[in-house]
Amino acid sequence: MKSVHKFKYIFAVLLVFISASSFGANSTGARTAFAQTQETVISSADQRLVEMLKQLIELLARQVRELQKQLAERQAGPSAGEKSSDSSKFVVPPKPGACPDCVWNMAKWVWEIPANQPQTAAPAADQLPPEQPLKVETAVALLCYYDRTYFWQGQEIREGIVLVDKGSGVMISSDGLILTNKHVIASNLHYETFNVGGKSVDVLTRDEFSHCNAGYPSSSNYHLPTREEIQSVNPAILLQLLPYRATVYYMPSGAGLSAKEKNLLDFAYLKIVGLSDDAPTFGVTSLPGSFEFAVPMTLDKVKIGDAVLTYGYPGDTTKGQNGSFETFYLQGAAGRITGFSNGDLMLKNIPLRISTDMEIRGGRSGSALFWRGYVIGLTTAHVVDNVTESFSVAWDAIKNDIEK
Repeated sequence: MKSVHKFKYIFAVLLVFISASSFGANSTGARTAFAQTQETVISSADQRLVEMLKQLIELLARQVRELQKQLAERQAGPSAGEKSSDSSKFVVPPKPGACPDCVWNMAKWVWEIPANQPQTAAPAADQLPPEQPLKVETAVALLCYYDRTYFWQGQEIREGIVLVDKGSGVMISSDGLILTNKHVIASNLHYETFNVGGKSVDVLTRDEFSHCNAGYPSSSNYHLPTREEIQSVNPAILLQLLPYRATVYYMPSGAGLSAKEKNLLDFAYLKIVGLSDDAPTFGVTSLPGSFEFAVPMTLDKVKIGDAVLTYGYPGDTTKGQNGSFETFYLQGAAGRITGFSNGDLMLKNIPLRISTDMEIRGGRSGSALFWRGYVIGLTTAHVVDNVTESFSVAWDAIKNDIEK
C-alpha cells in the first residue's frame, strides 16, 4: 500500500512537471512550482535518471491525454441517431497546461483515485439474453364495443352499445393485463352518413369506449408459427371464441409531450375483468387462475438488421376466408429492424419508434413486436394523406410513461 501512495505522489509531481512545462513564460507561479518540484525530485539525480524521467513524463503525458479523450467521449453520451441509455457519469480531469490552478487540481484528481479500485471487464458486445419461448396464448384478439350517440338537429339520440372496431393485443401479465394500441379503444367524435329523404346527410356521432371481448388460441391445439413457417406457409389459425371481457386499465394522457410524441406513443392497457356474454354458451364459466404472458424488454441489446416477429389478427385474412367482421384468424409476420428514432421533446433521449420492413395491416395493430421472444415494441399503423404508415412503439417509451 505504501508503494501505491508513493507512486501517486510521484505521478502527481510529474503532472505538475508536465503542466508547468507547457505554461512557459506565461505563468510565474507555474515556473516557481516547476523549480521547486525539480529541486525536490531530481536535484541529486544523475543525467541518466533525468533522461529516464523525461521519457516517463512523455509517456504519462500521452496516457493522460488519451484517458482524458476517452472520458470526455463517454460523458458526451451517444451520438445523434443512436439509442441512449443510462450510462455512468464520468468526471473529466482538468486539461494539463490549461491554467496554473489546474495543475494542483490535476494532481488532486490523481491522488484521489482509489488505490484498490477493482478492474471489471466490460460485458461482451454480443452477449444476448436467452431466448424466450413464444406462447400462443399471449396473442390476444380484441372485438371492441362503444356506447354510440348521434347529434341531430339539436337532439342527442343514443343508439346504445354497438360493435365498432377490432384489433390485436398481447397479454403482458399473469392477472390479465393486455397491451394494445390506444387508437383501437379511444373514444372519438366523427361523422356517420345517413340517407335522409333521398339525400346523404352527415351526422355528428360520439363513440365512447365500453369494453372489448378478448380471446386467444389454446396451446393444446395450436402453436405460434416459427419464422420458417411464416415465410413458407404462414398458416392462419381460426379463433373459435372470445370468452373474456376487458375494460380500460390505463391510457397515457400525453401531458408534456410534443404533438409528434403524442401521435407516436400509441398504446393503452386493458384488464380482463370478467366473462363475455358469449362465454357461457361455449361452456366457459369462470376466469383462469392466471394467464400466460409475454416478457417485455428495452432496446439495449437490439440492433438494426435483427430479426423480429409479430402475431396478430389482420382483417384481410378474415375477408379472404369469407368470414364476418367478428371472425378472427391469427397470422404471423416476419421481418427485420430497419431503424430507431427518439422523441423530440420529453422523449428526446428515449427510443420511441422502431421501424421494420413489415407492413402492419388493419386488424394487426396492437400486436407485439417480438425479438428473441421478448416484447420490444407494439405494432401500429396510421393513415396519413391516404398512405398507411406502419411502425412499432418502443417498449422503452411505454415503460417510461407507465413508471412516471
